[in-house]
Amino acid sequence: MELKLLGQCLFNECLFNSPAYVSEWYYAYSFDYLAGTTVLVTEDITADIPDQCTVSVYAGETLSTLVLLQDGVSTPVLFLSTVSGTDNLYVKIVMTSTSVLVSPEVSALSLLIHQETSLYTIAVQVLEDGLNPSNTAFEIDTELQKYLIPYGWLDTQSHRSALGQIAEAAGGVAFQDRYGTVLLQAGNYIKRITESLNSHVDTILDNRIINETSPVSVVKNRIQVQTYPYVPGTETTVWELRDDKIINNGEVKTYEIKYTSYDAVVDGYASLSSTPSGATITDEIHYSWGAVIEVTGSADGQELTLSILAKPLELEGAQLITRTDGESIRRNGDRSLTIKDNKLIQNALLAGLIADSILETTAQEQRDIQIDWRGDPTIEIGDEVLKGTLDAAIVANTMNYNGAFSETTLMRKV
Repeated sequence: MELKLLGQCLFNECLFNSPAYVSEWYYAYSFDYLAGTTVLVTEDITADIPDQCTVSVYAGETLSTLVLLQDGVSTPVLFLSTVSGTDNLYVKIVMTSTSVLVSPEVSALSLLIHQETSLYTIAVQVLEDGLNPSNTAFEIDTELQKYLIPYGWLDTQSHRSALGQIAEAAGGVAFQDRYGTVLLQAGNYIKRITESLNSHVDTILDNRIINETSPVSVVKNRIQVQTYPYVPGTETTVWELRDDKIINNGEVKTYEIKYTSYDAVVDGYASLSSTPSGATITDEIHYSWGAVIEVTGSADGQELTLSILAKPLELEGAQLITRTDGESIRRNGDRSLTIKDNKLIQNALLAGLIADSILETTAQEQRDIQIDWRGDPTIEIGDEVLKGTLDAAIVANTMNYNGAFSETTLMRKV
């Protein structure tokens, strides 16, 4: 009698848990990449997959950064390239079988690659514009590539304020670490980072603690997030020149325009005529909130008729998304937190992600532990530590020196 160990069991007891056979296939799809956008890939596969077999499709910017795709599901794929141009999407198919008698067959595979603006894209633009002159480093949580923004814009404001809006739209935080790096993290950052750690970075024993309290943080057990789903309206004249209409030969006039009757517009363009003809538009830059138009005259005494046509963004189907924790409401009463007036939050899915991440860390009382202790300057925000038998993540840390070094550390149970 011949015993086959691969794909079979000996004496009704399985000898191994790993697949008996593995087959891999690689390919690179070339496409036009726009730097900073979120690349989304939708898989459409036709395959015969018998029992005891699996077929998995992966995609990524490199073979070392592949992510698992799901058939028919649009999946964000991380691209860190800062240069637009032709790029490759690497694809790998892994087929397995635990039987020598059957094997999977893939007869067709197509991938839909599309790119969208996300909170990550907007954060890159804000930080590059605000920090590059000072040569300050920054790091953006790649989780923000999942927060897609169909029609995103920021009103005229400081870079700090804009970064705060982006962080709020991700239910997260923006801060500068002790090395001077500006960090922007999504609301579930600490949860993700602690889940990925294989071990605690430190164990804080009682003999290192000077004082310990368990402050009851402000409990929020009803989270409400307002959505702003914008869609383009009908093209119309959103601005027209009323004063300063005369231009002469060789004269250059620049009009800095801010729309006052619309929150934002898309697909804007300038229209110019003069009587008699004697002027041209030599430069135009369009924003969601306004435009900068440069006009050059080619004859004296020309009267300009200058206007801008665009599609105003209009609200359609706005919702107030609510998440609650019933147990916390029974213990502490109804305590709500409402996020509104953030126009980067444009759909119910995004609002739900924000509300869930906030509720997860604000609904439970006695979840924080604050200690004054001898300290460890190598510990940073987001690190996981073991406090006695308690798993906790560092959420705030203040270093003190008054003849001796100490730290005040706020930890959150995980």
